[in-house]
Amino acid sequence: MTPTIPPPARTTRVRPDARGKLLVLPLFCYTLAVFVVPLVLLVRTSFAETVTGGIGSFTLEHYERFFTTRFYWQVLLTTLVLSLLASLIVAVFGVPYAYGLLRRPRGRAFFLFALIAPLLVNQVVRVFGLQILVNSINTQLEKIGVPQLPFTYSFEAVLLGQVLFLFPFMVIAVYSSLGRLPLAVEEAAATLGASRLRVFRHVVLPAARPGIIAGFVLTFTTSTGAYLIPRMLGGGNVTTVPLLIYNDVSQGQSIAMAAVVGLVLTIIVVPILRLGTGRER
Repeated sequence: MTPTIPPPARTTRVRPDARGKLLVLPLFCYTLAVFVVPLVLLVRTSFAETVTGGIGSFTLEHYERFFTTRFYWQVLLTTLVLSLLASLIVAVFGVPYAYGLLRRPRGRAFFLFALIAPLLVNQVVRVFGLQILVNSINTQLEKIGVPQLPFTYSFEAVLLGQVLFLFPFMVIAVYSSLGRLPLAVEEAAATLGASRLRVFRHVVLPAARPGIIAGFVLTFTTSTGAYLIPRMLGGGNVTTVPLLIYNDVSQGQSIAMAAVVGLVLTIIVVPILRLGTGRER
């Protein structure tokens, strides 16, 4: 008697494109929940009358107030100038620092630790420590009759804080980009008669360009959204967009006006984010 072989069990086969969609689903849900939905609510709030207990009817009053009030333009300009200056300064000092880490193995572990260690400390503690340091220096300068440093409750103080706190992000971005540059390329340029400055300008900087762009985008967008540093180091003398939004919301002045200011800043920052995610041509 010939044994009967049962037919193979049917298995549900998932097409490769379907599996790819399933893998993207968590990221899609996360983006929808933390970006798309809040952005839609932000737009809705910016066009609504703020009434007691909720949101009223459609109005353009808040946009008209923003574009016709000089104060809001000054706050927006202060935020953008502060972020731009901080990003440029950390780029100027961050690129040589990252290059030195890459080409000087001796002491690399120490300098990497010195770069990363502050990120492990709470930001409030770091800002407070910076305040104590600046106040101590100014106290000693006052005793010897030397003009004090302009780093107490001023624009310069906020800029200093932004530079110090954003510096590691720029260095890390440039360091990872320069890690793909072979040492033989620099040696070949030096063999052909290029000076160290020419090698750095024509070989190192082009290789560091993706990292510089990524670091600039990261530092600029982080600076525009910073709240704690302008709050503690500005001392009320420097008003940025995050501080303005907080004051409008916490003091109950106008949630819709805060939404307008936040939306305008978002519209400005998004193209800069696109700069960092664009493909090299």
